[in-house]
Amino acid sequence: MSVSSPRAIAWTGVYGPGQGRGDVEQHVIQTLRDWIVAYIANFEAEHGIPARSTPIPPTPESIHGDLDFNRFGGELLPELIVVAQPTGEVERFFDDGTYGSWYQVAVGAICHVEGDQEATRALGDIYGMCLQKLLPQQGAFGKNPDGSYFATRTRLQSAYNLVFPEPTVRDVVRATTVVHTFVADLVSDSEGLRVPPQNPYGTPPPWPTVNKVEVNIVRTTPDAYSGTYTADAVILDATVNPEVTEFEETTVTNP
Repeated sequence: MSVSSPRAIAWTGVYGPGQGRGDVEQHVIQTLRDWIVAYIANFEAEHGIPARSTPIPPTPESIHGDLDFNRFGGELLPELIVVAQPTGEVERFFDDGTYGSWYQVAVGAICHVEGDQEATRALGDIYGMCLQKLLPQQGAFGKNPDGSYFATRTRLQSAYNLVFPEPTVRDVVRATTVVHTFVADLVSDSEGLRVPPQNPYGTPPPWPTVNKVEVNIVRTTPDAYSGTYTADAVILDATVNPEVTEFEETTVTNP
């Protein structure tokens, strides 16, 4: 889900991260639009099928999301339908209070060769094999605005299968592949405002001014040095202090 208005951009980050089912759906859709033709071309090359002989989704709208696979047809075939829903319990990361969740992503390829059941089934197998490779291999599903990968883990849950969406129609099949993908930035309970803004449609107020910062520094010492050290390992009679290797603690006090 994109953020485009200046007012919305001004508030970006104030409430912390935010991802949901719709974001998963859109990232998977875009990944399929970017990659499906490449995987079909690779399948043709590997199996000795003439290049460009396999029908591809005719328009970007042929690859879309839904809550089931029941709505398809018309001029969109072959058609890829993305059904995404959270699965299992959310996970909370205790270091920053951020939540993540697994999502089940099922992609159904609706394939049709008019009046030819065998050719329809063969086309369904091509799309099933391509999706079975594409989804786990491209399972990062793009990137977030900050450059991080959208999904941190994607696992194939089942080999693709073929079914007749309408049992009485034998020249339409659906090839379905299912993966589980983990999205880490649903929400952070340690971020967000603590007082409702007076004008949520205006420019957010400035961050509070920090008037005190306390840092405890831990230093290492050179192995070959045998001189005198202070209690915090700072060399007394040398011109160069040892390298700082970690910051133990930071305390910030606001006005």
